[in-house]
Amino acid sequence: MQEESKHNKAQRMISHILKLLQHFPEGGLTFEDLFDEDEYDERKIRHDLKDLTEMTEELGWRFNKPTPGRPGKGEEKKYFLDIPFIPELDDKQTFLNLLMIERFEKRPWGFGNTEAERQCELLQRLLRYKLFTQYIEKMRNRVIFMEPEFQNRDDISQKLAECMDALAHEKVLSFKYNQRMRIVWPLGLISKDERWYLRAYCCEAKEQRTYRLDRMADVSKTGKKYDYPGDFSLQELTKNAWAVLFENQGDLISVRLIADELAAEELINTKFHPSQKIETLHDGRVRVTFELDTWKGMVGWILRWGYLVEILEPEDLRNEIKGIAKKIVANYENPVNK
Repeated sequence: MQEESKHNKAQRMISHILKLLQHFPEGGLTFEDLFDEDEYDERKIRHDLKDLTEMTEELGWRFNKPTPGRPGKGEEKKYFLDIPFIPELDDKQTFLNLLMIERFEKRPWGFGNTEAERQCELLQRLLRYKLFTQYIEKMRNRVIFMEPEFQNRDDISQKLAECMDALAHEKVLSFKYNQRMRIVWPLGLISKDERWYLRAYCCEAKEQRTYRLDRMADVSKTGKKYDYPGDFSLQELTKNAWAVLFENQGDLISVRLIADELAAEELINTKFHPSQKIETLHDGRVRVTFELDTWKGMVGWILRWGYLVEILEPEDLRNEIKGIAKKIVANYENPVNK
């Protein structure tokens, strides 16, 4: 009962803060606007006002309460927030913040519910407050992200929210995967190359497996709880992986390659894996080494560089790339059949 009371209070405080933010900076809220009818409890309201004052002080804000006494003619007594840090942002910071918020919304893990979208809108309103509107409008047409557009963003967002809730509260999940229903214990979520994956213990197979969220259907919590394994570590599982393929077979595999031109430049400037080691050669090329559980999952990344990358070892990876290269050449040997 006490836990439920704390939960209700937390929800109530969040509601108060959101209401106040919605009316910042244009104005404030009357007593009736701030407190719902079912909250008209003098003791509860007194405590909420005290907590709001303390919470906003911790954030560096000020919660302004109307002065005691009856309002004058035509006057409304209002509660409002004073957020002093907003004007300190400069034009570039503000514009980049807005751009990143909008970019985040378009990702597969972006907000998928009305409340979250409302919070994002509030943040955008805060960032726009008295901050170089002309600059922002001008730059909006001069800075863009050239990225894929995800058609199923809302669907992924809903699945992600369900999985996160199950993870946070150790709830058993059920979903359809490859036309079969699965009952699993969620162990972790992994984001890789714009895709989300769920690592979970499959109750039927009695082993850990990895599931892509975009291939899951009818995701829901069963209502049953499970004991999260104390010996499981998502960091340990992924530390030697290149992709979301986990083959912990003991000894690590050394992947060595030579990269030239743009591929060399990219490898020098970007650390694609924690184990990445680079040696610059006398002719400007670079020799790169990775220590991995498995090279499976690297093939697409290697092929993106075309002739600019040559695999030195392991031999089976070198042969895999060679075989794919032959198939590519074969595709172009004959004229196009229209």
